[in-house]
Amino acid sequence: MLKHLFISLTAGLFLTGIIYGQNNLMVLADSLLAQKNYSEAIRNYQLVIKQSPNYEPALFGLQNSYIRNNDFNAAQNIKNIFISDRLLWGQIRVLFYSSKFDSVMVYIFEMVRRFPNSDYVNDALELGILLAELAQDTMSFKKYAAAQLDYESQNYSDGINKVQEIIVKSGGVAQYGYLLLSRLFSAKKEFNQAISTLNEFSLKFPSSKFFTRARYELGLLYLDSVKDTLMAKNIFEDLISNNPSSPESYFARSRLIILGEKKSKELPK
Repeated sequence: MLKHLFISLTAGLFLTGIIYGQNNLMVLADSLLAQKNYSEAIRNYQLVIKQSPNYEPALFGLQNSYIRNNDFNAAQNIKNIFISDRLLWGQIRVLFYSSKFDSVMVYIFEMVRRFPNSDYVNDALELGILLAELAQDTMSFKKYAAAQLDYESQNYSDGINKVQEIIVKSGGVAQYGYLLLSRLFSAKKEFNQAISTLNEFSLKFPSSKFFTRARYELGLLYLDSVKDTLMAKNIFEDLISNNPSSPESYFARSRLIILGEKKSKELPK
């Protein structure tokens, strides 16, 4: 009996050691990815996957490391992408960034079929609409994809330069470009530039299907980045008044409720 107990304890300690080591490797790999040390991040994620081939967080980290390192072939060859919705969304991004647009649509349909309630479904469907609308302007579309990759890889200045070449055009590609440009400026903490970009968009494309999104994102900029609560409140109220049935008006109402609750808590009792 003591022998069996000793074996069980030994096995348990061995398994605990493996899990502890795996967790340490994951923490290290995630840290290296954040530091843009992609080669070392890749190496550590691969060590985790060698121990646990279907460990989704390591597969996701490895996929992101390859994407940000512009190694699309390696990212595309990751197995088990159907384990989770975010791995499948990663595959869609890989194909998009590598200009394999026909394959993108195939995987978008697969995303909708396998993960209809995923938080990534709307992003995937929007990318499908983007593909359908801009397919004729291949050069601008590739430049937009490259700028989107710059945004994801935190190469904000490069992305800004690419998008600024796109927005001088008319039509859909310019509209998408303006929204991405604002996000790039925000990520770079150039908030006044981001605000100017969204205001310019609203003046240039008052009938755009993205008009309400641009106004909502403008409100968020004032609220979260500039810390101008009054301006944000005015933008949200105008959005609700002028576009009451838009999805963004629903989000704006939620923001106003939160602002109201926060203000009531701050009042002296």
